Amino acid sequence: MCVRGGKNPCKPSRSGGACPAGTNGPFATQDEAARAALDASNPDSIRDNREYSGLIYRGADGQYYYTRPVQGTDQGANPWRDTSIPPDTTEVGYYHTHGDYSTADPATGAAVRTSDPAKDDFNSDNFSGPDKRAAQSHGAGVPGYAGYLQGPGGTSRRYDPASGSDTTL
Repeated sequence: MCVRGGKNPCKPSRSGGACPAGTNGPFATQDEAARAALDASNPDSIRDNREYSGLIYRGADGQYYYTRPVQGTDQGANPWRDTSIPPDTTEVGYYHTHGDYSTADPATGAAVRTSDPAKDDFNSDNFSGPDKRAAQSHGAGVPGYAGYLQGPGGTSRRYDPASGSDTTL
């Protein structure tokens, strides 16, 4: 069993159990796991001006965990390709970040950092259409499934594909 501990979100328990490789938790709710994942990955995302992503899952113990954040590109990330959840667990959501505020280079379309929300071509603090469609696709038939986002402004958001609601965590 893993226990939360300070800056190391997952460490072996005193009973000697080891944490599953690349996971962090447990947390009592999936929202708590998502918030911890976003808070852990957003500083690197802003520094690198790259999206980071991972998965939120429920363990056999009924607790919630997140996979380690993996780096994507300046305009996307794919946690279903780049990470996986342990066997005998259930995916209940995904999380990702959006890097820093940026404009699109007119020649290449690449994200060019501005660090200024007034000069942001990507609406970086909000879910994009593809973000919402990913939650709808992967959450089909999974009660309570959610997509999570933290943009450069630091606000964590939750998208519920079943209802279409987009709320602040």
